[in-house]
Amino acid sequence: MNSFKPLLVNIRRCAAENIPKLALTIMIMGLISYSVLGAALAPLGGVLASGAVNPIVFIAAFFLLFAVAILNNILLYGFFIMVHLMYKKERAVLGHLFTGFRDFLRAFKTAVFFVALYMLVVFAAGFCLYLTSADFFAEHLEALFFSLVLISLCVSAFLYFRFAFTWFLLYENPKLKVMQALRKSSALMKKKRFAFFLLCVQSGGFYLAFALVSLIVPPLLGQKIGTFSAFTLSFIRVLSTLFLYISLIRIGIAFAAAYEAVKSEQNAENSKIQSACNALSAPADTQGDSAHTNSGDTDL
Repeated sequence: MNSFKPLLVNIRRCAAENIPKLALTIMIMGLISYSVLGAALAPLGGVLASGAVNPIVFIAAFFLLFAVAILNNILLYGFFIMVHLMYKKERAVLGHLFTGFRDFLRAFKTAVFFVALYMLVVFAAGFCLYLTSADFFAEHLEALFFSLVLISLCVSAFLYFRFAFTWFLLYENPKLKVMQALRKSSALMKKKRFAFFLLCVQSGGFYLAFALVSLIVPPLLGQKIGTFSAFTLSFIRVLSTLFLYISLIRIGIAFAAAYEAVKSEQNAENSKIQSACNALSAPADTQGDSAHTNSGDTDL
């Protein structure tokens, strides 16, 4: 049984109330990322157009993409904080999107960890695919690309669930170190990752699947049944973008809902332990007071 399933009602309620503001937040995140990426890659594009290609150009492009990925994760810090505040029905403004820049050192370290983790998964998946089916993928580069992306995303998502609460922990504990937050998130998610995965699938899986299918299928079908009209392609892109935004918003809210549920569960367990300790210490205190009283009577 999925212990997080009862949270779906609250997730739907929060999504319905806050979709406009969160959709605007995602648009701002995308605008910032694409602007930085375009400004960074423009000089490299000029170098490539001139034909002066050398390894330094590709190394520079790699580091620029790495920097943009870091920026995306720092913005993601603010996005999760906004979602968390909205889920708790607290005041959330667009300024919260830049929380990671106000807590830059810890946000930067956490972003580097997540990006490095994803890159490790990508390289490992690519190496395994090359070893198992080198001849096939040499002739079908598109299949290699889609397989690499799909496997990398699946493995990264499974690993990311382990550290799903890191951003919330950093925000609520300003003095908590990054590695401590990662370890604490891992401890909170122990034996709950599959239930959390199901919650994310139930919250936004349908919308995400539709968005991905609508992006991938039209180009593939266009080669077999003829090209789609410009209006049809535009409509499909708009619809897929809308569903992608909805899926990201609902999955983000699922993160916040699961964190609050796990935190409440942990607080309840701590209260029980504290009550049990108090109950055990009470008889000992009573016996001590009784012995002290008897001793006083004897002296008299």
